[in-house]
Amino acid sequence: MDPLSNKPLPGETMDPFSNKALPDDTMDPQSSKPLLGNRMEPLSKKPSTMQQKFLHMMQNGGAAYDPGPRGASPEWYFFYGTLMDPQFLAKIAKLNETPTLIKAKVKRKCIKYWGPYRVLCRGEDTVCGMTWYAPSEEVVEWLRAYETDAYDEHHMRIELENGNKIVACAFMWNRDMDDLSEELEEYWR
Repeated sequence: MDPLSNKPLPGETMDPFSNKALPDDTMDPQSSKPLLGNRMEPLSKKPSTMQQKFLHMMQNGGAAYDPGPRGASPEWYFFYGTLMDPQFLAKIAKLNETPTLIKAKVKRKCIKYWGPYRVLCRGEDTVCGMTWYAPSEEVVEWLRAYETDAYDEHHMRIELENGNKIVACAFMWNRDMDDLSEELEEYWR
C-alpha cells in the first residue's frame, strides 16, 4: 500500500475487511484468491453472510445489510415441543399423511417456558426431541408461520437415536429471556 495515497501498489491484493495489503504468501497461486488461515484453503466463491454484511457496510457508508426474505428449502428440523406430535405436525404442515419422526437430542441447550409453550434456548443441558425432514418449501413456510416471529431458525448438530449426527434447523427463542419461566408450573400460578 502506498502510505501517501492509501492506494494499493500494482500487483497488491487488498483485504476487504482491514483495507490492508495481503502478503504474497496468503494468496493461492492457482486461483489468485486469498487463503484462509493456516489451513491454506482458498476462500469460498460466495462470501459468508457475515462477510456480506461487512462488505455491504464498507461499500455503503455503514448502512445496515438486509439480505431480503429468507429462502425456504427442504431440510431436517428438530422439534422439542408441540410439533413432536406427528398428528399435530401433519395438521400444521398441511400434510396428507402422518409423518414419521425420529428421536433425537441436541446438546448445550435448555428448555424454558413461554406461558404453556416449551422454548429452546442456549444452555448446558441436553434436550431430547424429534427430528423430521421437511420435504418442500411450502411445508417449511407452514412451519415458520406456526412458530411466529418470536423464534429464529438456527442450524445445529443433533444426534439421532441410532447415534448418527446431522445438522438440523430448530426454532429458538429470539425475545427477552425475562419473559420465560424455568418451570411450566409457574404459568399456572
